[in-house]
Amino acid sequence: MATSNALVPTVTNIKFNQQNTMLALPAPTQDFYERHMDPSARSYNELMDVYSLHQFIIRKGKVLDETPEFISFKRTYISQWGAISFIIHLLEKFLSTYGIDLAYIEGKQLVQLAASNDMKKPPNELLFDCIVNKEDVTKHVKIPSRMFRGPRGPELAAITIQKNWRMYKAHTAYS
Repeated sequence: MATSNALVPTVTNIKFNQQNTMLALPAPTQDFYERHMDPSARSYNELMDVYSLHQFIIRKGKVLDETPEFISFKRTYISQWGAISFIIHLLEKFLSTYGIDLAYIEGKQLVQLAASNDMKKPPNELLFDCIVNKEDVTKHVKIPSRMFRGPRGPELAAITIQKNWRMYKAHTAYS
């Protein structure tokens, strides 16, 4: 099997490790620089910002903010981040109230909601539209007792009991 000199890399970098064993590294060729150092090539972050779906995860009432999807989402919409973070906070509060373990959020829908609200609290139906896995979340939201399982569950239960008792007393006093 004959090989040409063009296919055999030349060895110019020689290093020694601690056992004085010679390690030879092939010298980079001009073709390597043309393929890997192209100034018009886009980085991973640029491609992620353009082609990402911008779906991120809220797990147990907290956004997983160190995922590449969320970082790309934040980097893309940084100019509107005040309104977006307000909506994210409302989603976290809504999902933690019902004790939802995992929810996937549609970032582009969330941006539209943030742009149309002008820092007013949107109704829960509009927040619910931003959730991708609605079927899984709906199963838990439809159960009224789930509302009292979150971190503020006992407090919300006490408020609901007091509210209903006061309504009953006012109704009987009026009639």
